[in-house]
Amino acid sequence: MQNNTDHPTEFRHRTSNTWTPLMKKSHTVLVGHLLEVFSHFSLEDLERVRNLAVNRPELFVRGVYESQTVPGGGCLIHHLTEGAVGSAEELARFFTGRPWHEVTDQKCYEAPKWVVRVFDGQSVALYDGCDSLPLELITDCLEFAIAAKTAEAIA
Repeated sequence: MQNNTDHPTEFRHRTSNTWTPLMKKSHTVLVGHLLEVFSHFSLEDLERVRNLAVNRPELFVRGVYESQTVPGGGCLIHHLTEGAVGSAEELARFFTGRPWHEVTDQKCYEAPKWVVRVFDGQSVALYDGCDSLPLELITDCLEFAIAAKTAEAIA
């Protein structure tokens, strides 16, 4: 069986355990944005969030900063930053080091902004109107990012 590092534009279907290419260019943009977001985090952070996604998927809550079931929120970014990001301003500062009003339309802020929006169920034109981010896709991208970080550490 092939591993994630061999096929950055293919993902394994968990039910059939087969590799298939992503069908739309817009999906590769989404995957690229996920991988870009994940590049800001340590191997330990990525492994922790992957384990949460696999073992505690109910902790990933969409569309709210505050969750009744997850203290502090359940957004993907909330889990990656261990609660350090809870607003658009904090998101901008975390990923760019600059205030939100300075980066809202800049390339450096594009990936985290659109990943949060599609995670929360908003339709994103950049992703051909995609309005969901399946936990399975997040997990596959996390596994790819973990493999890449592990390979970097070995090299």
